[in-house]
Amino acid sequence: MGFSFIDTSNNYSHWVPGHTGSESESIIGKWISKRDVRDKIQIATKVGGRRLGNDKPNLKKNIL
Repeated sequence: MGFSFIDTSNNYSHWVPGHTGSESESIIGKWISKRDVRDKIQIATKVGGRRLGNDKPNLKKNIL
């Protein structure tokens, strides 16, 4: 596969017009699902960031 660690953030596409900020995770999730490699991948994300339409940081209840 070539790698086993992905670092992402819900903020990466937040600034692009028409994006909400969750596009990175959606793309990665589809990629992992299509290849059935979830048990072989580690994912890190910056869960404290803000998303479009939500001026408050992500909360623990939304993550776990």
